[in-house]
Amino acid sequence: MTDKQKMTPAARLREGSVNAEIWENQTERGTHHRVTFSKSYRDAEGAWHKSASFGAGDLLNLQHLVGRAHDAIRDRQQEKPERPRARTRTRQRDDHARER
Repeated sequence: MTDKQKMTPAARLREGSVNAEIWENQTERGTHHRVTFSKSYRDAEGAWHKSASFGAGDLLNLQHLVGRAHDAIRDRQQEKPERPRARTRTRQRDDHARER
């Protein structure tokens, strides 16, 4: 993987002025996803900026975008079969409870 690919989000989503970028990280334990949210705005001179601060009017767009990001990650995970995870004690206990 090149440095440019490492710095490019796996997906970008937008809802109004609110943006989400989905990042993938490949590890020995499988693919992990992270999401960053930002708001785009123009300053008085017309230059574009990004902020991680959201106003009350942004919250419904942010909420909708969180759901869309969740769905996009779930879809990406279904496309790529994950390596089976090691059974932790919690997972063993949950599996045992289901068998009862």
